[in-house]
Amino acid sequence: MCDVTETDWDAVATAVKATQDDFREVLLVVNGAIRERVPEYTLVPDDELNAAVARNIGALLAALCERRYLAPGELDDFARTVEQRARNGVPIDEYLLAVSTAEASMWEQVWRRAEGVTEAQRVESFTLRFGNMNAITRVTVAAHRRIELVTAREDQERRALALRALLRGGLDTGESKEHLARLGLTSDRPYYLVRARARTGDSDAIPRALAGGQAGLAAFVLWGDDTVGLLRTPPSTAKAVVAGVAGPVTVPDFPVAHERATTAFETAWALGLEGSFDLPSLGLRAAVQSSPDVGSVLRDRYLAPLLASGSLGEELLSTTRAFLEAGSRRDVAAGRLHVHQNTVGYRLSRFTELTGADLSDLTTLAELHWLFTDLDLRRRD
Repeated sequence: MCDVTETDWDAVATAVKATQDDFREVLLVVNGAIRERVPEYTLVPDDELNAAVARNIGALLAALCERRYLAPGELDDFARTVEQRARNGVPIDEYLLAVSTAEASMWEQVWRRAEGVTEAQRVESFTLRFGNMNAITRVTVAAHRRIELVTAREDQERRALALRALLRGGLDTGESKEHLARLGLTSDRPYYLVRARARTGDSDAIPRALAGGQAGLAAFVLWGDDTVGLLRTPPSTAKAVVAGVAGPVTVPDFPVAHERATTAFETAWALGLEGSFDLPSLGLRAAVQSSPDVGSVLRDRYLAPLLASGSLGEELLSTTRAFLEAGSRRDVAAGRLHVHQNTVGYRLSRFTELTGADLSDLTTLAELHWLFTDLDLRRRD
């Protein structure tokens, strides 16, 4: 209750006390003004609105009566109110409109009960009013931003859980529809599975880049360092983005498609590629990526004997690779290596001598191709 006894503020204090005495009537007027001007407040229950308005208007009246600005604890109450409104889906601009409506309505009630207020008192009152509204706006924006961040994080977590459930499989039709709906998608058509990561730049731009401007036809979530998603159309090629893709498939095949998209992504990433790739486009490279044990065996079989020869072994390996990539033509390999053909012949002989490899044998050639691909993938690790 207003009990300030400063004689140069007594007219204002008297008006505040009269307003406090009629507080229930004032609340009805303020609440009615809010309901009329801010349609979104239909989302706020009457008892909740009454409690918040009573608390916040009461604080403003007390501050005016005591000739001061709102205290930190009072501003915290305004912050808690905006957090409640944000969780109820009330946008920040609508909340600020409600606050300004309530505050203006309160002042109207105060001045209706005021008598003998001097011009100096009126000016100081408006100074306090302006300062308090500035402070309320600051805490409102900060509190609303906090809730936006929390809500966005919670929504992201719910979306991630929904996608994980879809990719894990074993769902009935109703569960699948529910999880797809949470992602903003429907179950009436197949989807492409994609796993992607940016080599450079902002990873937040990946969904927009892959969806090619058709955001309503796709859903993405963060998955560790990667972005995983469902698209109704094949992903667009994005600069500095590596994406593995599989599909299109329906919900029962999501788990397998995700495994294939992941293998395609891991292979393309290890090879230093950019763009979108599926398993067919990567061919043997994807098989090598997904079978590291085979690569280990081949390294023991062919690479270990060469490493014992130090730098010569590396030279023999690079010459053999150049020879095979030249279609087993010594002259082409020699040109690419800038050496004489006889040098190529000598190095090939030493390679076969140290490894026991037969460069005319199809199985050996397949193993060496696998080995070279494995080394390319390991080089990027």
